[in-house]
Amino acid sequence: MSIRRTYENVASHFGRYPEQTQSLSALPFYERVALTNYAAETGRHSLYERLVTEQGLEIANRNKNFYKFKRLVKQFPKIPPEYFDGVEIYPLVFTKLKNYLVMADLFSQECDDVRRRNQHAYKAFLLFETADKYKKFVKKTAKAKWRSPLMNTINQIPMPAKGVWRTVDFRAWGEAYLQYGLQATNPLFSTAAKYIRPVKNRHSISLRDSWAEILKVEDVVTMNKESASQLIQEIQRWKLNPREVRILLDVLSLPRQKPKIEKTVPDIELDGRSFDMGYARFRKLDADDMRMFFIGKYTNCCEWVGGEYFGYNATPEHAYKERTSNFYVVEDKEDGSILAHSWVWRGSNGDLVFDGFESATGSSFRVETIIKIMDCVVSSLANESYAEYKIGNVFLGKCKHAFMDSINAHYKDGYRMKASELMDEKIGANTQNDFPHLIYIGNPERLLRGSQYNLGIIFPSQKFY
Repeated sequence: MSIRRTYENVASHFGRYPEQTQSLSALPFYERVALTNYAAETGRHSLYERLVTEQGLEIANRNKNFYKFKRLVKQFPKIPPEYFDGVEIYPLVFTKLKNYLVMADLFSQECDDVRRRNQHAYKAFLLFETADKYKKFVKKTAKAKWRSPLMNTINQIPMPAKGVWRTVDFRAWGEAYLQYGLQATNPLFSTAAKYIRPVKNRHSISLRDSWAEILKVEDVVTMNKESASQLIQEIQRWKLNPREVRILLDVLSLPRQKPKIEKTVPDIELDGRSFDMGYARFRKLDADDMRMFFIGKYTNCCEWVGGEYFGYNATPEHAYKERTSNFYVVEDKEDGSILAHSWVWRGSNGDLVFDGFESATGSSFRVETIIKIMDCVVSSLANESYAEYKIGNVFLGKCKHAFMDSINAHYKDGYRMKASELMDEKIGANTQNDFPHLIYIGNPERLLRGSQYNLGIIFPSQKFY
């Protein structure tokens, strides 16, 4: 249907609505065609047609997107205006307009909403340029259960902020997606596409090198190459979304404190045979071990950066930034997978507080294991080699409800304390309530002298319950 014919058909339609005809007739011819095209082709009114008829031409012209839409129609007079509905909100880069039109027709197989169809087609056009390349990507990526694979696939790719689109090398990122599928999603596009191109080694794209470049761009300059590589693997493994990646990168950009050694968590390593898990070991995570940010992902709890559960997810940030806390983990000796963990912090009196234990689903981590680990920890600390840490008392915080009866029975002679009396910050589960959830386990110095249990008040600030 020609543009002239389109307008003639639409004119008769609007002849039935004098108030609409009056508003529309004030527009130049090409603009009337653009606004009324949908009534003729689909029987539906376009967004801007409603804008003019409901608010008037003067108000409509103040709309920036309406202006952009009119400009596109005028710029490409031979293209049916419906192809521009929806894309005017984006910074447009029509390098090969024909390819975009073919892409839009491809998406029309799954979407009747012209505006939505165009927006999805334009994103696919920016990344993959041709319909054939996009269909190849869909075939590689789409899941069998998806009813609309063309639409659903492009929805899996988070686009950068529209304000920086003109500086993004979309074709290069599209090549990365073709090579790696959706593995290239987090956080390549959402956080760094505006800064860099994916890194090529010879003729193929190196996803890992690309992610390392992202970390440099995000000013995570203190990270060594091994930590950067590990961080990339963890982000990929747990499929963080753009919001979670942004939070993580914000934490990584924080300045790190350098406390005195007597304020830090001591390095302790136990062979699993000492707590009946011969295939495992107990140790403190290294200060630059990026798994600390995802620790709760391993043990099915909320302690990971980006999680949303009160202030409990702040423990990795505290361990990374303050360094007066850290994580002890029980990990498999062979593959290093984390089976259980405890966030451990130093109290105001030099105490060492294990803020409970969390374990992965299906692991053989039991309450008896916790008891043996805690006894071994106190015994290990009762050694002159740990004297510089100046450890006071060792406490165990509240664990799973199923564990507490056995723990209480085992440490029946140990007194109870409120975590809030040893730590001012409301971080973790035990510091956020006013109950005496900390159980006294032992005092390494007293054990060294031959007396295991506390028989009186060691520090004036400590209370008994």
